[in-house]
Amino acid sequence: MKKIYNDLFLVFFSLFVVIACDENNDEIVPMTYTNPVASVTNINPVEGYVGDPFTITGTNFGIRTEHVKVYIGSQEAEIVSCEDKSIVAKVPESATNGNISVEVYKQKVETELGYRVLGKPGVSSVTPSYGFPGAEIVFKGQEFALSDALYMLQFGSEDKAKIVEITNDKEFTAVVPESAVSGIISFAIGTQVIDMTSYPFTVL
Repeated sequence: MKKIYNDLFLVFFSLFVVIACDENNDEIVPMTYTNPVASVTNINPVEGYVGDPFTITGTNFGIRTEHVKVYIGSQEAEIVSCEDKSIVAKVPESATNGNISVEVYKQKVETELGYRVLGKPGVSSVTPSYGFPGAEIVFKGQEFALSDALYMLQFGSEDKAKIVEITNDKEFTAVVPESAVSGIISFAIGTQVIDMTSYPFTVL
């Protein structure tokens, strides 16, 4: 009688093992995959004109531009390139000032990092209109960027003039480079080229 009980115990135990394990004796555990949540740590520059590129740095952006969206406020920007830790986008035509948000695989990350969309820049005066290399020249106008990294200012040569002070979005001061020559100044802020034909400069 004892042998019968032992045999029955072995049968039930074997059935339990068969039910609990697959044919390779591996436990079956259902797995699900969740896309990692992106994070945004910085944007550079923090201002620009329509069409200007800007870079967003962070993590878990992936490398597929079709799965990434960038917004300035509520306006979607054009994606130029995407790497796992950086996205390059362009300021859209309809954009105004607003915070940056990023959507990766339909997961949207809101930030408090603001972007300033600048209007069309223009120059109203260049004082003085002549000077020696090394002289400081004051430019007045409207919608100047507050970030000197966006400035491309040349006095007739390939050397960029140094921006020594940006007083506000209506005035900045630059230094005439040593290689400057007389003629029309070349001036651009980001992708915006300013017409300087009315303000020729004479190098003394």
